[in-house]
Amino acid sequence: MLMTIIGKITSIFYKINSHEMKKIILLNALALLLITFTTQSCAKKQGCTNPQASNYDPDAEENNGTCIIKGCIDPTSENYNPDANQDDGSCIIKGCTDPEAVNFSTSANSDDGSCKFRKDLFIGTYIGTTECDNTLINDAIGGQDITFRIVEIPGEKSKVTVEVDFNIEILEEDPIGQIDENNVLTFQGSQKMVEVDVMGTKQVLDIYVQGTFTLDEATMDILSGTMTLRADLSANGVPLITSLCEANANRQ
Repeated sequence: MLMTIIGKITSIFYKINSHEMKKIILLNALALLLITFTTQSCAKKQGCTNPQASNYDPDAEENNGTCIIKGCIDPTSENYNPDANQDDGSCIIKGCTDPEAVNFSTSANSDDGSCKFRKDLFIGTYIGTTECDNTLINDAIGGQDITFRIVEIPGEKSKVTVEVDFNIEILEEDPIGQIDENNVLTFQGSQKMVEVDVMGTKQVLDIYVQGTFTLDEATMDILSGTMTLRADLSANGVPLITSLCEANANRQ
């Protein structure tokens, strides 16, 4: 710019014949050059003046708004940096990171131990009553208190132990229950060679229990469903008794 001004002044200077006029032009040119030089020498260097910025310029005297501050720009993150203007991928969002959990968080990248699995919905003790469609079975257990104890199996996410207690003992070993993706609990168990009194006659039976239960979606505290109880003669496997029982029990 300075050289352009000098060039224009020189061109005008040589076109003028008056000595006085040349003197005036020369003085004005010198003044203009002095002003231009002073203005340029006093101009502040532009750049990023924030030491925290990745493009910080220690020689800059005036901030020009170009500072780049890297960090987490997600306000929901625990390490959110309100000064950052460029995300560096460091955001920490805590939550459940296991896709099999019922409370899996798609946005979480740091597991906080809060994962809940299908088994956790059912674990607990429930007490209620049952009604069976077979008179003999219903006389034995119908209308009586029934207790379900659903117990965690270490390391399992959807399997539980199901303890079913009537006023009579049916199974010595508690069946293993499986909870599907629709939160339906199914279980089955059996007991071989059980000696019982059937209408005054001793019989050796094989007992089978199969159940399907769900939790009330509104409260998650009411266990309801059906159980099929079947007794076969141990000697020949001939079915002796089959009964469908409906049960409802409340979480304690």
